[in-house]
Amino acid sequence: MLPNNYTVLGEFKKYLKNYIARLQVFKELHYHFDIKSVLYPGSYCDVVPSLIFSKVIYVDNYKKTEKFFRDKGIREYINKNKQYPEEANIKFYLSDYRSEIKEINNNYDVLISLSAGYISVPCKKYLKKDGILFVNNDHYDATRAYLEKDYKLIGLFDLMQNYSYSQVGLDNYFKLKSGEKLDLEKLNLLASKPPSRSLKKFVKNSDFYIFKKVN
Repeated sequence: MLPNNYTVLGEFKKYLKNYIARLQVFKELHYHFDIKSVLYPGSYCDVVPSLIFSKVIYVDNYKKTEKFFRDKGIREYINKNKQYPEEANIKFYLSDYRSEIKEINNNYDVLISLSAGYISVPCKKYLKKDGILFVNNDHYDATRAYLEKDYKLIGLFDLMQNYSYSQVGLDNYFKLKSGEKLDLEKLNLLASKPPSRSLKKFVKNSDFYIFKKVN
């Protein structure tokens, strides 16, 4: 049962407070790439993408999020703050992203993976060829994508660079300080420990990574 003082908009504002910095990243993403459609599995209450991109499909298996996406206050907030002239096209599916979602097609321009597990592999089929994966490494999904032959690292966003898009020194990322070759076995070992410890084993880390789907 939800607490008596629970409100959908209140929950959203708490979430937005921690994630509004992503607005600048999404602006940069929109500037550098031709983006018409976005798929965001494991979104929870993060509708910041809909402030920049007119068509976003959200997927989450937490039941409370369904109520969130139905709420008129959320739609009003998006319509008031969106940075594009057309009507916001938003759909939400209450589902586990690891399951087959027949209503979702396979030609999205962007797949978002932010702290919701390994999204890059099971949801790769929904991303069109030459589409981009926008991902962080909080749950090691950026590392998992790096090991996939269907993805190629093409850029990153770093807080220290004011979240500006960069393609500099990409060869220095996902390299272990030990000099060992990174593979799935090494990834599984890293993922068995908290990111605060495991990420220190890499030569360099960034806040967000951009991969292109090459196959």
